[in-house]
Amino acid sequence: MSVRSTHCTVNINHFLNQLKPYYDAGLINAVGVLGIFALVAVALAPNFLRWLHRPKLHIAIPGNYYAPKQEFSNEQIGVYTLSAPFILRNAGRSAAAHIRAVATDFYKFWPGPKFGCDHVRSSQNALEGSDIDLPAGFSTPILLCSFTSAGRSKSGFVIGRSIRCSFSFGNAGGQGAPPAGVKFTPPPDLEAGTYVARVVISGSNVLPTSNLIIMELGGETNPELGEEIKLGIAGRRETHAVKTADSRRQRFRASRG
Repeated sequence: MSVRSTHCTVNINHFLNQLKPYYDAGLINAVGVLGIFALVAVALAPNFLRWLHRPKLHIAIPGNYYAPKQEFSNEQIGVYTLSAPFILRNAGRSAAAHIRAVATDFYKFWPGPKFGCDHVRSSQNALEGSDIDLPAGFSTPILLCSFTSAGRSKSGFVIGRSIRCSFSFGNAGGQGAPPAGVKFTPPPDLEAGTYVARVVISGSNVLPTSNLIIMELGGETNPELGEEIKLGIAGRRETHAVKTADSRRQRFRASRG
């Protein structure tokens, strides 16, 4: 063995002897573990950044509004449309693609002091205003319920779609004759009452979320104002009532045979 190799061996042994107290104290193993964690963190960093910049969809409830008066034929027919939308806002840092909002279930609350409800209707139709891409920081209205009246004719409460009305005029009265009938499309979905709607919102890069919105569909307060629609985010009592109704609805008996 040469003098040079012997000198290198002595230096390595001296270095290892210096590290031995740190090894005995567990510091060397700790540094190794931290190095492994650092490698894992670097490997997962792109996925974490994508999660950090993911779209975040929030629901807000605005006030209701009336559409302006419309004219049909030569008659001054007062046509009012009451729309009750909710606002969907993207509070994330990236665009939400191919959003779809569906009011899947409706629960009607019982009148009286008992705070309970029953499941009354299911739907799988997308709400009007969804089926869009929503950039980060932007908001969009999504129609949940609407109501239209043409004179004294009423459409009823329609879920998630705009209401169209057509008029049929009688021939006997000439061009200025009042309409013989008013037809609304689509047909009504709900009658007056207090409901909770389950709205499921999803997208191609957004996980589905379920939201409960309470709807108060009122009757006519006076001929000028007409019907009333109020929306709000369901609270703890409404959420508990919906869970109870779901548990009651899911009970069944298996047949024997």
